[in-house]
Amino acid sequence: MSSNAERLEFAPPRDKGSPRAFGLALLVHVLLIAALTWGVNWKRTDEAASFEAELWSGVPQPAAPRQIQAPPPPPPPAPAPAPAPEPTPPAPPAPAPPPRPAPPVATAPEVKETPPLPDVDIALEKEKKRKLLQQQKEAEVLKAQKLQEKREAELQARQARELERKKEKEQQAREDLAERKAREVAEKAEAKKQEARQLANEREREKEKEKEKRTAAANAAAAEKQKQAAAASAAAAAEKQKQAAAEKQKAAAAAATAAANAEKQKEAAAAAAASKQKAAAVAAGAEKARQAAIQKRIMDMAGAGNSDGPSGAGAAKASGPSAGYAGKVRARVLPNVVFNDDIPGNPKAEVEVRTTADGTIMSQRLIASSGNKAWDDAVLKAIVRTGSLPRDVDGRVPTPMIIEFRPN
Repeated sequence: MSSNAERLEFAPPRDKGSPRAFGLALLVHVLLIAALTWGVNWKRTDEAASFEAELWSGVPQPAAPRQIQAPPPPPPPAPAPAPAPEPTPPAPPAPAPPPRPAPPVATAPEVKETPPLPDVDIALEKEKKRKLLQQQKEAEVLKAQKLQEKREAELQARQARELERKKEKEQQAREDLAERKAREVAEKAEAKKQEARQLANEREREKEKEKEKRTAAANAAAAEKQKQAAAASAAAAAEKQKQAAAEKQKAAAAAATAAANAEKQKEAAAAAAASKQKAAAVAAGAEKARQAAIQKRIMDMAGAGNSDGPSGAGAAKASGPSAGYAGKVRARVLPNVVFNDDIPGNPKAEVEVRTTADGTIMSQRLIASSGNKAWDDAVLKAIVRTGSLPRDVDGRVPTPMIIEFRPN
């Protein structure tokens, strides 16, 4: 919106009474000019006065009365109308242009002899009336002038008030426009602030999402690293097994060579074979006794683990651990068990654990459930948290192992 359009929009309406005011002012000026013209022209009229007198003989003639000086007329008040002129003495009608008011009815005056100089009194009376009439006309002219000045002053005051109201309206319109613009600027600023806050919130959410993505990627990388480490451990174990197999093959080849050599030396071989058979029988008996002792020790350790605490650790069925290895395994796994529920019956959960040569847990599998899924999950999670098992006294970690866990 342009400034001209704003000014016209809030401008006061035009005054529709201007032609009427101009017409009244023109009428007043015409009346004033007519009054001034009549006031100047009335002095030029010459009234011819005629007098009649009757003389009676035999009547004593009194002395002429002393001429009385008329007091000066008081100044006429401005708002009061001019007083009516005093009545003239009875006289014959004169050809005067303006009509005169009829004289009041009076009693017949006493016939007296006219004074020797009657023209002087009549001239004074006429001069007095003329002055009085002139004063009245001047008062009327002055009154008209004052009325005109008053009207002009009222007109100017009204115009000044109209102008002041117009200025006030324009000022109010400017103030309203400024206030509206300020309000619009404030609303725009608030909208920009709101938009900035929304943008900041969106950026914050994007940062949180990016952080979550980085965390997930880091976790995935850690899991992948663990998998790679497990794979490397498995590969190392497989390589060791291959090396062991190669050594066995070499040993078998050496044995075949020795057998071929033994064939050549039958006598010495027969004696050596007999001695070897005897030694093998002795060794087999000793090995069988040792395996029986190991199995008995494992059973004893399993029974002791079930009666000592909330969980027990069995031993591997594939190899024979030492007598204190079950306690080491129990001490390593038990702190990681998180389970606070009460289970009636003290059920048993059996878990198969496979490890690498250095004791790192590669896998865990539930082979016999306790009947309570919460206890089974707690056992599996505890094994995952443990990460690795301790070495036995001989520096090896038996694998695979079947471990039994009870809540009580």
